[in-house]
Amino acid sequence: MTPTEIREMTETPLSRTTLYRLNRFVVPLDARDEFLATAKEIHRLLREQAGFVREAHLEQPGPEGAFVLVTLTQWRDETSVLNAQAAMAAMQRQTGLDAQALMARLGVRAEFGHYRSVEL
Repeated sequence: MTPTEIREMTETPLSRTTLYRLNRFVVPLDARDEFLATAKEIHRLLREQAGFVREAHLEQPGPEGAFVLVTLTQWRDETSVLNAQAAMAAMQRQTGLDAQALMARLGVRAEFGHYRSVEL
């Protein structure tokens, strides 16, 4: 039996439907504390959602007095992502948080994407 055949036999439905959200932020150093405080609240909400699997937060020095923050959140499936997005929208309505306006005011540049794993 080949390694691929073994993997296919043991692969769970979770691993075939898992979705990852990868966000990359370039944040001016003088905006660091406010940006991280908001990100912390957002991720606290995300961790409470059904279908949340795990997350990672990574940083590195950025260009010209900035730092780069990358967040990776793993979700059970696309439905879990949609439900989390609805919960985020409800939180934003309740708290008055306008994430786009906040990032613009702080000078944060962002890239967002959803990914699935690929076998290499």
